[in-house]
Amino acid sequence: MYVVPGAKGKTASKSPKDLYDPVKGVGGSFFGKGVNFAVIALGDTAFKFFCKIGKEWDEILQKKGGSRVVERIDCDVDYEDYVQEWILNTLSLMKKIQ
Repeated sequence: MYVVPGAKGKTASKSPKDLYDPVKGVGGSFFGKGVNFAVIALGDTAFKFFCKIGKEWDEILQKKGGSRVVERIDCDVDYEDYVQEWILNTLSLMKKIQ
């Protein structure tokens, strides 16, 4: 899933918001135990709400009983050097879990 932050770090696009609200609320039981997840948050430290939506997704998915495969990383604008390695490592770990 790809979520673009909007004003004040909230979900901007309609599709992820349609998922975000029920998952955050009581109706999000389909993200229960047994769901593996990993979050990489992209942002810009020049803004007050740096990586806010990624942090929120990470927190919500864990509170709903999901299993975090790797720790969330919060990336500033110069993320290319380490994101590729994080993605490859995360995908490798998720394949082993299946």
